[in-house]
Amino acid sequence: MFLGLDSRRAVFLFAGYIMCYDTYCMLVHNAQIRGVQYDVITAVFVQECMRVLIGICMFAAQNEKGLLDLPSALSRSGRFPVMVIVPSILFALYNNLFITALSMLKPETVQVLLQGRIICTAALSVAFLKRELTAGQWFAIVLLVIGCGTSQLGRLETMESGLQLPLTAYMVLAAAVCCGSLSSVLLERALKEDEIDATTNTKQIIFSSLCACVNFLALAVGLNSRHGNPGGLAYAFSREALSGFFSYEVVPLLLAGSFVGVLSLYFLRELNAILKDIAKCIEIITLPCLSYIAFGYRLSVVELFGIAIVLTGVVLFNVFRPAHELMPHLPIDESHPASAEEAGLPADADGQGPKLKSGHWYGT
Repeated sequence: MFLGLDSRRAVFLFAGYIMCYDTYCMLVHNAQIRGVQYDVITAVFVQECMRVLIGICMFAAQNEKGLLDLPSALSRSGRFPVMVIVPSILFALYNNLFITALSMLKPETVQVLLQGRIICTAALSVAFLKRELTAGQWFAIVLLVIGCGTSQLGRLETMESGLQLPLTAYMVLAAAVCCGSLSSVLLERALKEDEIDATTNTKQIIFSSLCACVNFLALAVGLNSRHGNPGGLAYAFSREALSGFFSYEVVPLLLAGSFVGVLSLYFLRELNAILKDIAKCIEIITLPCLSYIAFGYRLSVVELFGIAIVLTGVVLFNVFRPAHELMPHLPIDESHPASAEEAGLPADADGQGPKLKSGHWYGT
C-alpha cells in the first residue's frame, strides 16, 4: 500500500484532495489574470459559511431524523469546540494569507514555495502527536523541499498585482507556512480525540463555524481595508464589494475552496497532516501541467529536474516507513508481544521469532 493508503476511502481522499486543490488554485489565478476584483477576507468568510452549509446538508442526508438530530449531535461534541479554537484562528489566517499570495503570484509558484511547510509539519507532528519518522523519511522530506526549491529556479517573477517587490509575496507565504502547519497538526490531534462522542461531519460543522466567526471578526475590525477602500463590515457587504462575487469567475472559485476545506478535515481525520503536505508536493507535478493547458505556462529543464527530485522523495518516504506501518498486522504493544505464529512469521529456536530492538515483531 503506497504511503499507507490502505483503503479505497483513503485513496479517494488523497486523490480527491489533489484534484480539488489544483482546481481551486487554477480558478483563483484565472480570476486574477482576468482582473476580477473581490475582497479576499470576505471571500474566505463566504467560503467558511459555505462549508458550514455543506456540512449541514451532509448531516441531514446521513441521519434518519435529518436536521432534528443536529442540536443533540452538537451537544455531544464535548470539549472539541475548545480544542479547535486555536486551529480555527490559525486556519483562518492561513486561508487569507494563501489567497492573498495566489493573487500576487502564479499558482505553481505559490505551490512550490509552500512546500517548505512539510518540514515544519513533520517537526510539529513529532512534537505534538508523537509520530514516528525514520531517518530515511527525514531524508525524503529534505529531498521534497530541495525538489520544490529546484522547481522554483527561473520562476522568480515580478509582481503583476501592483506590488513592486517579490519579497512582500514571499513574506506572506512564509507566514502562511507557519500558520498552516500548526493549524493542521493541532486540528488532527483534536479530530482523532477518541473521548469526543461526535462524528467527523459534526466536527466539520463546528470547526467551519468557528473559522467563519474568526473571519467575521477580521471584517469587523477592518482588516479588509486595502487599495483605498474603507474596510469594515459596512464595506464588506456593500454592493461595491459584493459585485465581484457574482461573476462566473468567482462563484466556481468559492465552491472549489469550500470543498477543499471539507476534504481537508476528512483528510486529517482519516490520514494525517504529513500526508496532506505530501499531497501538496505531488501538486507540484499536476498543477504545472494544468497551468500549461489553461494558461500556456511552459516548464523549463530545471523545473523538470525539480519534479524528478520530488518524485524520488515521495517514493523514498514510502519505502522508509516504520516497520509497523510497512507490516500493519504486527503488534506494536510491547507489553503484550504476540507469538511468531500469531504474527504470521517464521519462529526461531525459542519459538518467538526475530525481534527489533524495541521489541516489535519483524520479519523479512
